[in-house]
Amino acid sequence: MNSKTYKRFKHFPDYHNFVNSLLHSYEFVPVWFLLECKRQWKRGVLEMYTISANLTLSDNSVLLINEIVGCGSTEGTRLIAYSYSYRRLDGFWFRYEMDERPKSDPVKYPQFHLHTGTDDKHHFLSRPVDIETVMEIIKKNFFE
Repeated sequence: MNSKTYKRFKHFPDYHNFVNSLLHSYEFVPVWFLLECKRQWKRGVLEMYTISANLTLSDNSVLLINEIVGCGSTEGTRLIAYSYSYRRLDGFWFRYEMDERPKSDPVKYPQFHLHTGTDDKHHFLSRPVDIETVMEIIKKNFFE
């Protein structure tokens, strides 16, 4: 399995604007929030950035977003690693993660995995996700 590549975004500002617009398109996301971005390195045309946000949604649930993206290649912008953590006031939570590099035991520690329950030690195999998918999961399960 591979992470998502956004072919339409060749440069980081385009991807940043996409994420910002996507988040603003959901009624349960606050009007004002900080989408923090940092360039980690640049080598020729290739660049790596981190994106993070801590959003308190309209029902006081919390979504933490962390992505590492690579930009500048002819293939477009690629998700290199991510963590999307969602926590509700009643204690329910889940976190989708993609590790930057596969671990030595892909059954116990799959590169694409889901955490849920009472602790972080369980890694459940999942398909690759992205911010669009996670926002739709939250919308369909908690806001419709």
